[in-house]
Amino acid sequence: MNYIKELNAFYVSMEYNPLSNSAIALWHALMHINNRTRWQREFRVAGMVLRLKSGLNESAFKRARTELKEKGYIIYEPLGGNQAPVYQMISLIENSDDGQQVDSVVDRADECFAEVEMVGETGDEQGGGVKAKETDAVRFYKENFGDSSPYMEGELKDLVDDVGEALVIEAMKRTLEQGITRWSYVLGVLHIWEKKGIRSVDAARAADVEFRNGRQRQYHYFPRGKREIIPDWFEEQKETRKRLEEPNRGVVVDPEEAEAVRLEIKRLREEMGYS
Repeated sequence: MNYIKELNAFYVSMEYNPLSNSAIALWHALMHINNRTRWQREFRVAGMVLRLKSGLNESAFKRARTELKEKGYIIYEPLGGNQAPVYQMISLIENSDDGQQVDSVVDRADECFAEVEMVGETGDEQGGGVKAKETDAVRFYKENFGDSSPYMEGELKDLVDDVGEALVIEAMKRTLEQGITRWSYVLGVLHIWEKKGIRSVDAARAADVEFRNGRQRQYHYFPRGKREIIPDWFEEQKETRKRLEEPNRGVVVDPEEAEAVRLEIKRLREEMGYS
C-alpha cells in the first residue's frame, strides 16, 4: 500500500463521503498501526491502543469505528474472549473515481520526499544508519514477557510517548505480580488509569492508598442507631462488579478492562491480608 497515495485519496474521498473529526483521527491511527505491520491485509490491535493514539474516549472511539465501517473506509471484525479485533483498511485508490487528481498530488509529494529518501539510503550504504536506543520499557518487556517483534516495540514506544515510560513499566509490573504475562492485561491496567485520569506512578500509588483506606473505613464499627455512610468509591466498585456478574443485562463490558479490574481488586485484597 502506498501511504502517500492513500492519504491523498482519503481527503479526496471525504469531499463526497465526509467523516466526523473523531472518525478522521481514528482512520489516521489505524493507518499508523497498519504501517507498523508492513501493510498486512488484516491486522489486530486493542481498542486501548487506538484510543490512546486517536485521543478519543471509549464512546467516541466506538462511534468513530462504526462510522468508518458504515461509510466503507474499514472492515472491522470483533473476536471473542480477550482477543483484539481484526481490522482491514479499504484501499481508497482502487475505489477512487478521481485517480488523475490523486496521482498529480502524489507526484508533487514524491518530488518533495525524494531527497529525504536518498539521504536515508546513503546512510544505509555507508553503514551509518543509527539504530534507535533500546528503551527501558522495551528492555523490561523482553526480560519478563518474552521476545518482542518490531511491531511490539513500536506499540511500546507509542504508549511511552502517550503516558510515560514509568507508568507503562508500572503496569507491566502489576501484571507480573498476578503471575500473568499477557499484554492484554497490561493494556487493561493502563485503560483503568486512563479512565481515572491517572498519569503518573505516584498518582497510581496514591489511588491504591485511597482504596485501602476506604476498605478499612468500610469495616469500622458503628454504634446502634447510627447509619453507616458508604463511600462513593465503594458504590462505584459495587456497580462495576455487578456489571461483570450480570453480562446479560445488555451492558457491553470491555473484556480487557473487566479482567484488569479483577486483578487490581485481587492484588489490593492480598496486600490488606484478605483471602
